[in-house]
Amino acid sequence: MPRFFAPQKAHRADKSAAAMLTDLSQRCGMAENGRNNRRHLGEASMADKSTDPVAIWQNMMGEMEKGFNAFATKAMETPEFSKAVNQVGGVSAGAQKQLGDMMEKYLLTMNLPSRAQMVGMAERLQGIEGQLSEIKALLHQLQKNAGAAGGGFPPAPGR
Repeated sequence: MPRFFAPQKAHRADKSAAAMLTDLSQRCGMAENGRNNRRHLGEASMADKSTDPVAIWQNMMGEMEKGFNAFATKAMETPEFSKAVNQVGGVSAGAQKQLGDMMEKYLLTMNLPSRAQMVGMAERLQGIEGQLSEIKALLHQLQKNAGAAGGGFPPAPGR
């Protein structure tokens, strides 16, 4: 079974070894060179980005996007563009109205209600349901009043 050293002894040994290495590297000038080496390594990684195909692709796409945005901004500033957009909007509205008219004629030939007719029926149905609710409330009120007076309604005839 292996034996382990006490943590205190290992800690002292690690501390003294680290101090020795630090002193050695400072005496030799390696600490400064290490910093310079890191700087050079960073520059090398930046140089690698210029040959990285993904970085080139991203750069190219960014430049294309900037170009398209500039072109679109310039095109949208012209009065011709505004006129064309208005014409397209007018044509679209006209086509939508024409489609609605054709759909209504189709539904009429199929003997089916159109959207406008369905909306009208729904509004009338809601009105009828409201009136029925009012009638129910009045009947309940009459029943309570008659029950309080003692007369009540006669029982319904059996079938």
